Amino acid sequence: MHARDEFTPPRPDQALRRLDFLAGTWSLSGQFDSSGETGGELRGTATFRWLPGGFFLVHHWSHTFHLDGHLVQDTSYEFDDYVPETDALSRTLLRQPRRL
Repeated sequence: MHARDEFTPPRPDQALRRLDFLAGTWSLSGQFDSSGETGGELRGTATFRWLPGGFFLVHHWSHTFHLDGHLVQDTSYEFDDYVPETDALSRTLLRQPRRL
């Protein structure tokens, strides 16, 4: 590449736009059944935002719930991107649940 050649940055695939409806912050609350315990309560938030450039949608959540008699805090990140060779969305999860 010569100094006078123009560089055209890559653009995210339009298929990622299918995830636009998720962008924002959501409140989470509800009941669930876990390990035979009924009536477990979950509370927290989930936030979806695009990283600069629009190639990845980041999903961050933090919520608490009871599991096997223990209060658990689950804070996690997911990164969503698109794989054109398979025409599929790809998700990478980073998760760190811990007992309180």
